[in-house]
This record gives sequence, C-alpha cells and structure tokens, in this order.
Amino acid sequence: MVDPIRLRTVTIWKSAELTWLQADQIKKYKMRYAIALIFLSHFCFSQNILIKENGEQIQFKKIKFYSTVVEIVTNNKDKIDIDVTDITAFYDGKDETMYYSKRGLPDPETSVRSNYEFLEMITEGKISLYKKVVRISSYNNKGGPSDYYYAEKGMQFKNVFRAEVFRKNKDELKVLKSLLEDDPELLKKLDDENFKFDEKKLISLIKEYNVRNMVKADTGRDQTHSEFNFHIQEEASMKQAVSIIFNDTLVHKLNPGHPVPVKLSKTFPSKVCLILETESVCEVLNPMSIPGMYYEIVYTNGFNGFVGYKAFEIKRKF
Repeated sequence: MVDPIRLRTVTIWKSAELTWLQADQIKKYKMRYAIALIFLSHFCFSQNILIKENGEQIQFKKIKFYSTVVEIVTNNKDKIDIDVTDITAFYDGKDETMYYSKRGLPDPETSVRSNYEFLEMITEGKISLYKKVVRISSYNNKGGPSDYYYAEKGMQFKNVFRAEVFRKNKDELKVLKSLLEDDPELLKKLDDENFKFDEKKLISLIKEYNVRNMVKADTGRDQTHSEFNFHIQEEASMKQAVSIIFNDTLVHKLNPGHPVPVKLSKTFPSKVCLILETESVCEVLNPMSIPGMYYEIVYTNGFNGFVGYKAFEIKRKF
C-alpha cells in the first residue's frame, strides 16, 4: 500500500519541477525572441531613396560617387548613372539621414571648390546649416573624423565651423558674423566677452537668426500646401505630451506612436515651436514637397557632464 503522505509529497515536487521547467523554457523563448529582434533591427533599415530635381524618386541598394555622375544599383539590380546636376538629395535608410547635393563647396584648407558634395542639413531657413564629416590626419585629431559646418545664405556658401580638438575657429567666427550682420541684436551675443563658440552655440544661433528673420506668409498669395506627418520617437521617455505650435497659431499635442498630420505652405517658410515642461525650442522649415517624407522629432533627455539637459531636433525622414 502506497503511503498517501509520500504520494502527495512526490506529486507536489513533480508539479514544482514541471513549473520550473516551463518557466525556464519561456525564459529561453524570450531570449531567442529578443535576439531575433536585435538581429532584425540591425538589418531592417528604411529604404534608400535618390530624389531627382524633377521630383522623381528611385529606390536603390548601392550608391557610388564619381566626378560628374552618381551610380546607383536599384532594387532590381539595374545600374543607373545620373548626372549630379539632376540630383536634389538622397536618403540613407541605414542612418536615416537625408544628404543634399551641393556644388562648388569651398575646401577649408585649400579654398578649392569641389564639383559637388552631399551634405547633411542640420537646420534650415534664411540661413541653412549643413555638416560634412571628413577624416583628417592632423596631430590634434590623430586621423579621426572631423565635422565641417557650412552656412548657405542666398548665393553665399561658406565654412563657419570646424570641429577639431584645440581649434578656436576665430576665422570661422568672422565669417559667421558677416552672415549675421543684418541682425545687430544677435551680433551683440557674439561680441560678448563670455561668448563661447562651439557646435551647440553655432546651431542655436542659426536657428535663432532664422526665426527672427523668417519671411512670413502672405495670406493673399499662400494658396497651396503640402501635408506632412510629424512623429516623435517611439522610445522617447516623456512624462507628458509635447506641444507643437505652427506659425504661432496652430497647436497640437504630440505623443510617441501618434503622428500628427499638418499642412505646411509650399510657398513660404513655416515656424515650428516645440514645448515640453520648461523646455522650448523654435526653428524654421523651408517649403518642400517630397512625397512620402515626414518629420520626426528627436528628443534627448541626458547629461552634459553633471548638468542635465533636454533637447529637440527635427529630422526629415522617409
């Protein structure tokens, strides 16, 4: 005869063993799922897109740059050569960045102008700011990458900052002052003895200048609009929604995962302000109509040394 107490003890132990095995199996599945997601996120990028001057968009897998043409390999494995004068920009799906074609770019070292370059646009408006990443071999930088910033105002295209170790950018600051000379109040900030010229200050100054000097829409002429979706990063950690204000009148609340469709002028620039708690930033978006494009709000909540900061960036994406 089986001892009922022993039988019950064995049953409970077997049940506990089964539960532990199930939990361990679930843990393994979760780990495999997480690894699969990481693997997919590494390879599943947005599509690469080349945008021509006539508005045509061509999806591609590979791109090569030559002296006067750009060669792309399409998704159908066709090779196409396109004259650089026919290209507006291309979108790199891997780093999710738009690169704009700019011709006659002056080299900061030699002043020789290039046939063309593709640059990342940092901010836009009456003055548009672009960045080029180059690799240099100076002692200070030990051959590492350096960011060159170029400002475009009308027909002027000038180098206004070089992000290199120990470089004070005195000559570049003089160039920047010449571009801001039509805003005497802003120039006073550059002449202040406590003014420190760095990348963040450069971008902040250009954004402020563009907002202060934006050409406002003429309601009698401004008849056409393009609709764009505004997103905020899914991973953005915010306790409340971002208030997004267009041209000081149209207000929306923006939450991660909930895009907001907005109609922007095809003729005049638009002012966009982002407000979160005590932080706010405004910048200008030039009129542009590219089908499939949307704007993403990149929100950063971090530390600069021991000082906490919050920052916004508006990026064009597909």
